[in-house]
Parts: sequence; structure tokens; C-alpha cells
Amino acid sequence: MDIPGYTIIRELGQGGMASVVLANQECVDRKVALKILDQNLIHDTSFCERFVREAKIIANLSHPNIVSVFEAGNHENNYYLVMKYYPGGDLKTRIKNGMQPRESLVYLKQLSKALGFAHREGYVHRDIKPENILFDANDVLVLSDFGIAKAQKNITNMTQMGAVIGTPRYMSPEQAQGSKLDTRSDIYSLGVVLYEMLTGKVPFDSDSDMAIGIMHINDPIPRLPETIPDYDAYQLIIDKLLAKNPNDRYQSAEALIGDIDRFDNIGNKTKILTPVSSDGNTDTVVVNHSVRLKSPSGFSRIIAPDRAKVVVVSSAVLVLILLIAFVYQIMQNHFINTGRNSNDNQSSEAIKKVSVDFTSIPSGSVVKIDGKKIGITPIERYQLSNTIHQIELEHEMYLKISESLDLSGEFNPKQHYVLDHGNIEHAHVNSGEIFRDELETGGYGPLLIAIPASHFIMGDLNGIGKKHELPVHEVRFSKSFAVGITEVTFSDFDKFSKSTGRDKLNDLGWGRDSKPAVGISWSLAKEYVKWLSSQTGYNYRLPTEAEWEFVARGLTDSDYFWGNGLRLNSARCIGCNGSVITHTADVATYEPNEFGIYDMHGNVMEWVEDCWNGTYKGIIADGSAAYSGDCSSRVLRGGSWFNQPGSLRSSARFHDNKDMAHKFYGFRVVREL
Repeated sequence: MDIPGYTIIRELGQGGMASVVLANQECVDRKVALKILDQNLIHDTSFCERFVREAKIIANLSHPNIVSVFEAGNHENNYYLVMKYYPGGDLKTRIKNGMQPRESLVYLKQLSKALGFAHREGYVHRDIKPENILFDANDVLVLSDFGIAKAQKNITNMTQMGAVIGTPRYMSPEQAQGSKLDTRSDIYSLGVVLYEMLTGKVPFDSDSDMAIGIMHINDPIPRLPETIPDYDAYQLIIDKLLAKNPNDRYQSAEALIGDIDRFDNIGNKTKILTPVSSDGNTDTVVVNHSVRLKSPSGFSRIIAPDRAKVVVVSSAVLVLILLIAFVYQIMQNHFINTGRNSNDNQSSEAIKKVSVDFTSIPSGSVVKIDGKKIGITPIERYQLSNTIHQIELEHEMYLKISESLDLSGEFNPKQHYVLDHGNIEHAHVNSGEIFRDELETGGYGPLLIAIPASHFIMGDLNGIGKKHELPVHEVRFSKSFAVGITEVTFSDFDKFSKSTGRDKLNDLGWGRDSKPAVGISWSLAKEYVKWLSSQTGYNYRLPTEAEWEFVARGLTDSDYFWGNGLRLNSARCIGCNGSVITHTADVATYEPNEFGIYDMHGNVMEWVEDCWNGTYKGIIADGSAAYSGDCSSRVLRGGSWFNQPGSLRSSARFHDNKDMAHKFYGFRVVREL
């Protein structure tokens, strides 16, 4: 790649839509960072527009904590931004290397200043994360990557062409739901970054982007480890940043900065005195014989002690106060120790507190100690007296555990419980419930949703299909079932490969994690569901053809869940998006159907259980699979990224040899209830 006026030195990083290289700007002989749009995206106008928009936004945001852009251009279809080079790396690297809690406050304040300025200028960033936070040679933090930033007046919701934009681990609940956003969404993301700086991990994590979004929406805010100095004060800030309701968060970056300053005033030992006015606001702070006065504008200035109109405590008085406090502490300790020595040593042991961790399979089990709910698993470092307690663990899909917990002698500080599945009465799942099963080897299976027993009309209802979609007939399901909310992803399938000692599937360079697993034969999909059943204790299988079509229709009788005829940007296929399609999209990129299920139309063709039959004549209408016909050839449904829109219809049917695998073949799972 050649961009006139710049000599490329080396690559600095690679992102989802662009790469960043270190280059020398020849006219002024300085090192710069070139951000270059991925060549695979230059034909997609939305990405090009986003790239250009980033340059325009940053050009309007001149701030010491926001990245600087020198130039933007396009040379021979190479869209590029010329930015200041920041040699200090990114925040993600610093988190991996370990950070001090106080260091995290310094960075949080600088980041808040950057966001506060952007917000005042009318922009919401929408992608705050450590990878987008850089450092210059002087360790000054700068916020970068405004590629999906948006002017507040133009934000309606977070779904652009049916796709939720942002990074799931750092999304606010309203962002994960595709709701209308304002600056408080960025405030929530700051909370995720602060939590990660303090603990080294994000507060909500999973193998599935969809599951992470649900956790942001529903799961309680996790507690910080008590090993962090002043953890309770940090927790107050975390709780306000990560509040589910935007009205309960900091309403501005400036409000957050105010709390950071108050926290720092309390924790920094060089700051001696903090007088408080009648309205509760801190007005004056003595700092090493200087006085910090809050000005009407809210900013602070340092005033020499002889000009400060406050009473400054003299050094002699401070020394006297400290001396008295020191003597008092010694005397207090003496009396306490004397009292302890006069009693039996066992009385000291009787009031001793111990720290206990509680984990379970499945996680998310309610824990009660002596009849009082203390939280849901996992629970870390819970304080209990060293006596005998009654513990109960409950989960709606498992049998209750109730037993004694003896902490009076030697005990395991990591208490782990495995709840029994029990029979089906004890493992009831309500229709519409979203859940996932824990794997014996660790982690979770695919995210599922329960589908009620119902009935529908199956086949080519509108007369535009092929003969093998006939005759149209009614199907009645005798019982409910659960189905994968998305197609099985590489992340899901890699667990199977690791557990069974197989080589990982080839992702063809398209990416793993949230991409649907491809190159799957029917026989391999069957091996996966058999393994999943053994890992969870539940009966997993491929959907029957009738189950698949019922779910795909989403309670409609149209060709697609959104209606009859093509609707742009509703599925992944050739001709579905107005641009060139060369591979799969991440699962759940497009909007779900009425059941809340994604990608039933397009992305990958999905194997189902049934043997191939050229007609529905003689098919049992109870929704069960067809095991007569050509069973060396199995049915595929849904169409793929490689197909035209007509192949994506709910009633469209295909078939192939059960051992055949293609780059557009995948599957989703069903679990019996």
C-alpha cells in the first residue's frame, strides 16, 4: 500500500474495520499514525461514511485528552486518517500488566474530561473501551476511535440497519436493547472501564455477545474484591456508573469528576482539611499550607496562605493533634488487649469472622444463610461467624440443596455445590424464558429460548415455492421445546473440539467468537449435540424440519418473518444488503423475529434432523422428524450468505449428503423440555 507523502514503517494494530500503521510524514519529518480502512469494506458506503465522519468529528473536538487528526484523504480507494502518534500504548495493555487503584482514578478523571468536552459539543461516543484509550509520551491519556460516534440530535436508537453498534462488553443496557441513547450511555461504559482497571476483568462476560447484553440488562452490579484499598468507596462510584436506569447514573461527566475529586481529597494524605459549607458542598481544602478555593465556575485555583480568607491550621497545632491521636490509639489498644488477656482465649475465637466463597453448578443459584438471602452464585469473600450455619441453594431449574455448614473448625474457604437436575417437574422452563446450561467441563452451552407447544400451517402458503414445499398441511406440537437463539458459533463449537481432542474448525479468516460455525456436515452436527447432551445432562438434538419452520415464521404466514418480499438489511444474503457479500456476519447482527430468535433467514444454511423427502405426502403432522425417505441425504433450511433472497423463505427446502460440509453450512440446536 502506498500513500503519497508517507513512508509506512510498521503495523501498530488491526481493528474490525481498519488497520493502524506507524508512518513518517515526509514533508515535516515526523512520525504519525495512519488509520486505513479495510479494503474489504471500501465498497460498503456505510463504512466509508463512518470513516469520513470520524475525521469530521475529531476535527471539531480540539482537547488535550482527545486524539488529534492532521489530515484525511482517499488515494486509489485507500481511505485514510493521519493522526498524532501516541507511543504510550493503550489502556488495555496497562490493565493486563496490572494497575494500582489510585492510578485508575487518574485515568478515569482524564477520560471523563475528554467525554465531558465531547458531550458538551453534542456527541455521544458509543464505543468507550480500553482499546480506544491511548497514551502519549508524557503518559497523558487520549480518547480515540470516534468512528461510531453520533451527534445527539441525530441519535434515534442503536440499531443501524438492524445491527446493534458497539462493543458488547462495554455497552449500556439501553445500548444492548437498541434503545434511544444519550450521554449517560457513555457514562455507563466508563463504569465498565473503571471496574476493569480495578479488577483486571469486565463486570459482565460470556462466550455469547447476546448473553453479555442480557447480563448488562438484568444482572446485578458485581461487588469489588475487598482486597482493593478503599474498595467500599470505589464501589459507590461503580454502583452509580453502572446503574441500570440512566436516571440513577451520574448525569454528566462533570458530576463524576466532582466525586473523583472528593474521593481524592479524602484518600490523599497530603490534603489536610476539608471544610464543608452549610449546603454540604466542599468549598475549601487546605493542601500543604495552601488553600484550594472553589470558584463560581466550578474550577479550582490555588491561593497562597497569606491571602486565603480561611483559618489555616498551623503546623504546630497539627503536630499536637496527631500526637494526641497517637497516644490515644496506644492507650486504646492497651486496654483492649488487657481485656482480651483477662478472658478465655476461646471467647476471642467465638466472635471471629471468616471469609467464604460460594460457587455452584449452575451459577446464578440463590444462596441463603440461616434463612437470609445473601446473593446469587458466584459469591466472593462473604463474611460469616465461625460457627455452624444452615445453608440453602435454590435454582428454578434444579433441586434445592439444604444442609449445615460448619465453620467452627477447619473448613474449605471455597464452598462449591452441584445442584441436581431432578425430574422434569423440577426442571420446568416457562415459555419465552431465556437460559443456557452449564457444561461439565466449564463454561456454558448455547443460549436458548423456550418455545410453547402450538400449531401452525407448514409449507408454501403463498404459492411461489417449489413442489417439494407441498402439500401445505397443519402441524400440531404435543410439547414445548427450547431452541438456540442464534446459530451455533465458533465459540460454542470450539469447546466441543477442545473437549474431544479435535482440531479447531477453519474459520476461513472470517473471524471466530460470534461468527456462526461453518464447514459443518450433518454428521458432525449430530456429534456436537450428542456431546452437548452428555455435558449438560439434558437431551439436545437438531431441530425437526417442522420445529425449524415454526420458529422461522415467528407466528406469521408470510414468506419471511417481516412480511412478503425482500426487505433490505434484514438478513445476510446476496442481494439482501445492497453491497457485496463475501462471508458470514456475526450472529444476531440483524433484528430478531417475534420469538426473539436471530438469523433464521440467511447467514448460514442450517441442518435439521429429517431425512429428505421430495414431498410432504405421508408426513406425520405432529412435528416429529421424518426418518423415512432418503436418509443418506438430510434437509437444510434458511438459506445463507451465499444464496439469493428467494432461498431464505421460511418454507424453502434444500438437501445434501449428510457427510457433506460447505462454507455456508451450519446449524442450531434444540433442547427437549
